[in-house]
Amino acid sequence: MAESHSDADATCTEGGNISIAIIGSKVDVKTLDNQYINATTLDAVYTRCPLVKPLIQKAVIKGIGGERDEQEVRDIKPESPHILLHCWTNERFLDVLQDHESGKLKKCLRKELSNVGVKVGELVVEIKNMEEVNKTKEAINTRYKIYANYTTLKTPNIVIVTRINNKLYLSF
Repeated sequence: MAESHSDADATCTEGGNISIAIIGSKVDVKTLDNQYINATTLDAVYTRCPLVKPLIQKAVIKGIGGERDEQEVRDIKPESPHILLHCWTNERFLDVLQDHESGKLKKCLRKELSNVGVKVGELVVEIKNMEEVNKTKEAINTRYKIYANYTTLKTPNIVIVTRINNKLYLSF
């Protein structure tokens, strides 16, 4: 087998896109005088409150892991906090997906929104391109399996060390 594999082949390439919709209802926005304004949806606050919109954007970016080398927020839709997140590595892609599946992503987003004065009663974090995400996840898992099989074949199970005339010889 003349193929060349490295750690980077299985663990540090590819990544993928995750399209995330953040849907909230029963929203309260804290004003400068510590009063709350009620809104029906997070979309309504996002589109109708120009002073709050950048705060929501920053909270969303921070809630999905912040600015980091392994990911890039490529698009935040102007009509709602719906983002396109590009993960540069397989690990980050799988981490974001796991955070979504476990509810951690939703919890972080709720916390960051609350930190900027936006309380959301009901919050839904939805992956809009789930079919593409599942295909990417399957491809990543396949690459990991191939890499694991390759390294298992390469790694000897038994090593015999023999000393002859003060020289060590390894037998596999």
